[in-house]
Amino acid sequence: KRFCEKLKHIVSSPLQAKIQTMAVGSKRILVLIGILLIKSPLSPLSYYGNLLPYLASYYYARRDEIFMHVDPLWPPSIYRCIYTLTMIFTSPLELRFGLCSCIVAGLLLLWTSIMCCFFAVQGPLAFVSIFGVTHGIAVGILYPTTLKILLQTMPQKAGFIAGLLDSGPVLGSLANIGLSFFVINPGNSKPDLHVDNKVLFSDPNVIHRVPYFFLIAGAVMIAYTAVGLILNKCDNTNYHSILSHDDSDVTPDEESQTCDDQSQCVDKSTKLVVQAELCPREAIRTGKFWCVWLCFICTSHTSHLHMNLYKQYGQLVIRSDSVLVGAGILSMLGTVFARPCIGLFSDKFGIRKTTLAISVLSSIFMFMMVISNNRHSWVYVILVVMEFVCISPQTLVFGLLTTFEFGKTHCASNFGLACSGNLMIMLLEPFFASSVIGAFGWDWLFLTGAI
Repeated sequence: KRFCEKLKHIVSSPLQAKIQTMAVGSKRILVLIGILLIKSPLSPLSYYGNLLPYLASYYYARRDEIFMHVDPLWPPSIYRCIYTLTMIFTSPLELRFGLCSCIVAGLLLLWTSIMCCFFAVQGPLAFVSIFGVTHGIAVGILYPTTLKILLQTMPQKAGFIAGLLDSGPVLGSLANIGLSFFVINPGNSKPDLHVDNKVLFSDPNVIHRVPYFFLIAGAVMIAYTAVGLILNKCDNTNYHSILSHDDSDVTPDEESQTCDDQSQCVDKSTKLVVQAELCPREAIRTGKFWCVWLCFICTSHTSHLHMNLYKQYGQLVIRSDSVLVGAGILSMLGTVFARPCIGLFSDKFGIRKTTLAISVLSSIFMFMMVISNNRHSWVYVILVVMEFVCISPQTLVFGLLTTFEFGKTHCASNFGLACSGNLMIMLLEPFFASSVIGAFGWDWLFLTGAI
């Protein structure tokens, strides 16, 4: 009897271990799919550039009804500032209330924000408050918390997994670009109204449909993010069970790490420098932090110009709205395939080299955009796609950079502090853009981004 029991234990143990591994693997897959859906609406700047000409035309047509005129560039600028400030305080909130509580709160705020835009868009100041402030707070909570879950769930392939799932916001932006065209301008009306070096739409049907985009896009967003929340089961024990299983496993990748001292480990499999866990107060005392801070400032102006103004700049030569909408859609498709490749590149060659590569390439492609827009419209469309592929992963790359330089525990707050340098730049962008366009023209504005 004892022999049979022992034999049964020997035979069943590997099977139980295999079943347990499969169960944990299925939980990981559900978590990753859920995060992909939750992350899908977290990149409003990727589709705002396509929406901005419609908003500018809407406000110009209703200029006599509007109490206070606000430049349509202000919502993304305020959004970027609030998003950065929110991330600084996300880590303390997450450590106090848990990842799931923060995700639920962020989604509820995001749902409220996008639906309120249907009413707020009628007043520019109200739209800045809702799209800029409320939307910024929601995304500032959701982006770093979902990134932390990814880094904890798949730590050995952090770059690839983060790049793969960061395609979620790109897919959401792709859907919103197409949706905005089919809701607002299904007849492909041409911009035919010249106002202050800009080309706007005068078709009253286009003007009338602008608010309805937010209503339809909000309903769709609530549906798929709710599915993502259900797939995650929003249970802290769900993540703890996955992470505890990771801690019990010994993998070759873990053995490939060598530690020089107590503050630094080098992962040979990924060639990424993984620093000790530094809180924000400790991180800002290092010279490395200020290098990251300066690098982010240098790319913020380029990113802001391209993602918000590429369509208005192109409309000076390309009068077909469908062509520029197609350029935005192709840009998102290219970015979907490029982001996992960028993640793989960071895993193989290091996150610092990846940051340098996308920064240099984005500068080169923006310079070429200025040359092509005055000569060949089809070349401009191709270069818009290439520039999007390089500059849109800015948040992903710098999020990974700060995480691997200063640790995962306070990654949200450290990333928020690293992005804090662009607060003044974002507040000056609307003034700077309008001043340069009025004094020198569009070409010189985009040349400043290339420089």
